Amino acid sequence: MTDKTDSHLDLVFQLRRIASRFDQLGGAYATSNSIHPTDLRALTLLIDAGRQGLHATPGWLSQKLPMNSAGVTSLLKRLERNGYIKRLPDADDKRRVRILVDIRAEGLGHGFTDPLVDKVAAAVDGFSERDLKVVQRFLNAVEESVQPKRPTTASEG
Repeated sequence: MTDKTDSHLDLVFQLRRIASRFDQLGGAYATSNSIHPTDLRALTLLIDAGRQGLHATPGWLSQKLPMNSAGVTSLLKRLERNGYIKRLPDADDKRRVRILVDIRAEGLGHGFTDPLVDKVAAAVDGFSERDLKVVQRFLNAVEESVQPKRPTTASEG
């Protein structure tokens, strides 16, 4: 193995450790709030979508988690029953349902993410803007590399 390959593997292993730790923190937070970790993941995704101005739908959530439609339907029923979300018909397309996050869910989500944001912000405080741009570019490349590839259709050639 070359040194370059070793350093790449070290980065992959470190990213995996960080992802695992985030997953552990999410699981513990979900348990302490009497919800399933997948429900917390879904709420976090929905809150982030709202922050980005995206209109979340069950299909969108199914791709992001990823879960089949029956699993997403069950999850959404649970979240709705607990008052975390509302499902409403899309104003532009009545066949589609939009998922709206309740303020209660936002509080739950922020209770999880805000302490993480504070800790990460403190950890990167000593880095220059140039360093942070390199880190951001690296993380964007890694995120892109692990995205599922959409199959090409015949019309896209």
